Amino acid sequence: MGIPRLLTFSIILFAFQLQAQDPFIQTYYQDDYHADPDNYAAIKSDDGIMYFANGSGVLEFDGHFWNLIEVPGTTVRSLAKGIDGTIYIGTVNNFGYLKPDKKGIMRYVSLSDSIKDYGIITTVWFTFSKDSSIVFVMQDKIISYHSWATEPQKKFSVVNRDYVSWAYFTNNEVYLMEGDRTSKYQEDTVKHLKELDDIYWEIMGIHPYRDNKLLLLTIESGLIEYSPATRVLNKFKTEAEDWCIKNNLYETTFIPLTQEKKDGSEFTDTLYALTSMMGGIIIIDMKGKIILQMDQNNGLGSNNASSVYYDKESGILWAMTNDGITKIHIRLPFRQFNTAHGIKTNVYSILEQNDQLYIGTDIGLYKYDKNTRKFENVDGIISQCWEIKPYEKGLLVAAGNAGLYYVVNDKVVYQEVTMNALFSFLPSASNTSIAYGATYSGLVVFKKITGEFRRIGKVKPLDGLDCRYLAEDGKTVWTESRLHGFYRVELPSYVKDSTHLERALVLKYGKEKGLVDENYNGIFTLSDGIYFTTKKGIHTYNRQTDLFEKTEKFHINLNLPENQYPDLIEDIDGNIWFTGSIGFSKKMEDGSYKWNSTFLNLLPRNVITTQPSKDGKIWLGGLKTIYKYDNTISVPINSFSANIRKTILSVNDSLIFGGSNIDSLSIPILAYNFNSIKFEYAAPCFLQEQTTQYTYMLKGFDKTWSEWSKQTQKEYTNLSEGKYKFIVQAKNVLGTESQKSSYEFEILPPWYRTSWAYLLYVLGFILVLWGGIRLSVSRLRKRKEQLEKIVVNRTKEISQKNETLEEQKEMLSRQNKDILDSINYARRIQSAMLTSEEHFNRILPEHFVLYKPRDVVSGDFYWCSEPMKGKVIWAAADCTGHGVPGAFMSMIGITLLNEIVNKEKFIESDKILNELRDNIIKTLGQTDESQNRDGMDAALCIYDKENMTLEYSGANNPLYVIREKIKAEDFQEDIKIKIFNDKLCEIVADKQPIAYEFGKSEPFRKRNIKLQKGDTLYTFSDGYADQFGGERDKKFSYKKFKTLLLDIYEKSMEEQKKILNDTIDEWKEGSKIGQVDDICVVGVRIS
Repeated sequence: MGIPRLLTFSIILFAFQLQAQDPFIQTYYQDDYHADPDNYAAIKSDDGIMYFANGSGVLEFDGHFWNLIEVPGTTVRSLAKGIDGTIYIGTVNNFGYLKPDKKGIMRYVSLSDSIKDYGIITTVWFTFSKDSSIVFVMQDKIISYHSWATEPQKKFSVVNRDYVSWAYFTNNEVYLMEGDRTSKYQEDTVKHLKELDDIYWEIMGIHPYRDNKLLLLTIESGLIEYSPATRVLNKFKTEAEDWCIKNNLYETTFIPLTQEKKDGSEFTDTLYALTSMMGGIIIIDMKGKIILQMDQNNGLGSNNASSVYYDKESGILWAMTNDGITKIHIRLPFRQFNTAHGIKTNVYSILEQNDQLYIGTDIGLYKYDKNTRKFENVDGIISQCWEIKPYEKGLLVAAGNAGLYYVVNDKVVYQEVTMNALFSFLPSASNTSIAYGATYSGLVVFKKITGEFRRIGKVKPLDGLDCRYLAEDGKTVWTESRLHGFYRVELPSYVKDSTHLERALVLKYGKEKGLVDENYNGIFTLSDGIYFTTKKGIHTYNRQTDLFEKTEKFHINLNLPENQYPDLIEDIDGNIWFTGSIGFSKKMEDGSYKWNSTFLNLLPRNVITTQPSKDGKIWLGGLKTIYKYDNTISVPINSFSANIRKTILSVNDSLIFGGSNIDSLSIPILAYNFNSIKFEYAAPCFLQEQTTQYTYMLKGFDKTWSEWSKQTQKEYTNLSEGKYKFIVQAKNVLGTESQKSSYEFEILPPWYRTSWAYLLYVLGFILVLWGGIRLSVSRLRKRKEQLEKIVVNRTKEISQKNETLEEQKEMLSRQNKDILDSINYARRIQSAMLTSEEHFNRILPEHFVLYKPRDVVSGDFYWCSEPMKGKVIWAAADCTGHGVPGAFMSMIGITLLNEIVNKEKFIESDKILNELRDNIIKTLGQTDESQNRDGMDAALCIYDKENMTLEYSGANNPLYVIREKIKAEDFQEDIKIKIFNDKLCEIVADKQPIAYEFGKSEPFRKRNIKLQKGDTLYTFSDGYADQFGGERDKKFSYKKFKTLLLDIYEKSMEEQKKILNDTIDEWKEGSKIGQVDDICVVGVRIS
């Protein structure tokens, strides 16, 4: 029994395939993974990669890429995962484990080569991870590998056996099916289980059961409970008894199933997956109830299934049959029926009635037969069935052009032809003898005659309109037109025939009644009223205002394909299902709704109809498929990582990273000619992995993350030298984002940009420079000899010319001295004419004068006088030009002021300036015909000490007054002022010079100012503010000048002068041209 059974097992593969497109079961064929068709076992690594024991080696599947790892002996029979995550392998005549090499490429490492003293290694049929050791089971021996042992002789222990035909691993125990007995292997010893001698030969599986018992799967006796403690065997009753005996069982797989309840808590159940040679796979629970049966009738590719592997994290059952590897999602909240169950076309309506399941399709009404597990046609109905409704003892079926059917006990009792395609049928609740039908040519009314609904006519105002939905609100019937909004219909209280229908009241409701849109409309009766849908929103009808009102209470996203109707269905829990978006608005405890579409992408986007089930679940119907959704079961959402599977140099297509052990690898340093690099990546999330999307970024090159896409590789070309880090992240079909994975590398610069190259460049430059110098020296020597001859001849000529030049130099020096003496004399004259410091101190004790000529003599001047006791006059003026011309002008100004004030006794500021202007025009002979426009700008003040008043007149130059708190009310209204920072007041000057101007000049104006003790007054020329300098070589500016005065006005007048002088000296250090104009600032403090 042992060897044949083992050989039979070795050639069995896997397959689950549905005839139609299926989101929950997927088969990978030989053309997908390009290896031997036979697979024998499966295991998942710690990083989520799936490994399969294959006839050609070990298959590695990362969610996108398949890779074959070759091993000695080729055929791999068994797999196991150690406590450290290492994958151990049993092959034909060899055993070992997988380990990444220095490049991260997964390689097979043999262990059997190191224990040749233990005899010939035959096929390792089974490999188990027990405690911290690995157990390899062969026909004639059992070898335990202890990776933790430090001494080589203790790493292996061997137990020889006569004949082991099968082995099972349960509750950390290894059970052996030997030639004539069942045994238990533990701690290098084998114990005979005599109580199993009668059935040892037919045991096909041993799995955990409740109360420390085991469940034995046998070929002929079905399932048996076994208690190792009491050694008692009891029959395990199951619905699958006949199936187990009939279909020649192979083995079983234990499925610890953890699910989430509707209230959010979890419960743990145990299922068993039984595989057979003839009946496919059947799954039962611990009570023996059949949970799921999979064979060729419902989508399994072959009834010959050898083994399965259950991944409890993802809820995936991997099945091996004789036609590939099949992935089955058993924990998803869906059950499906498709073409394998006899559904041949679109499903438009679904109804559960009296424990029977009915579907309405393009080609008739179908009922599900539980025995054959297929849908069978209900005789007599072969046309489109748009709607199925329970009615009295049977069903009412709206069957398109065939009209209305009444079905009792799956037989047609009567048929009423409507002459137009009937989409919906509604018996009236307010008048039980009346019913309504929506057709593509209007609203039809039915009358109950002798217990049967008969068509009596159409509501004429709606004749020709495409109507599909109906709802009744008291005596009002609502219907709609596919492209023309909604209609409200009220029939007479008594309806006998079509003549009564002519008195029906019909009112149209469109955009003028509050609808957002009038196209593809629907009407749905929910527990709290009637709802009206369009492609752009959901509405309710307000009877009081006779208007539609848009509602957002369900939070539904109306994103429908063209020509699709938005259907609303309410389940028994009050949740509102929306066909168009394949989701539902979950009703919360407070009565609000929350949109839920977690499973949206798991289903194809062709759901046509939705129908609540009596057990609280939901039926979804579409193209050749219906689904039953259980919203009490949560979709398993597990964390996963996006893995970088390969790193390839594009230049020579060489692999530098193979996808494993990335964290322990050193950062590769690449030569510059390998600066084009390609990455391949995948995510081991096996929930519709073909829809997984990725985003990536290369730090050091990319500035942002890429857009999400299904692309699984990225190539970068011609990268510059530097350090880089490639990062990738995945997102599965449910929108869950993975952990990031990264790969770092460095590209060296090309040889001509290395440090050595730059050193050679310097040395080469020095060599070239030395050679050039040598060549130049040689040329210069020859030229020197030539020049020496010329020099001798020219020396005589130069000597003669030098004598002449010396004479000219002496003459120029005398002339220059004469000029400088004249200018210095002019300076002494100008200084003598300026008001002396002693005179200034006598009449204005608190003052300062900052006087900085640009040249030896200045065009700016200051002047002060006390023509009569108690009245002090001072001025600061800026004459046209600077240097000698400006100095002449300033001396004219000083002379004229002395005559006007001291001799002619002009004591008013405006008259002084007017008289000064007239004298300058007369002195310089300025007329309209002359070109002479010389003159000056000036600020003149007259201080009355006794009355504490000030007269001010200005020609272009203003007066600054600073006091602790200055207000506009302190000055006369006719005085134009500008206040800066609530302390500095600028008295604006007349905008005209003291000179001749074309046209009639305006008289200068006088400003009378009431002074306060502590006021500080400033008159000045424009030289300070216009001085260039600073970091950017800009003008100092009047704004900075005002700010500086505000910072220093409280200091002594001498300190103010020093600060002003130091500040402008420091500022003009940044000027490229030095001082640009004469500077004159006069400050006076009123005490």
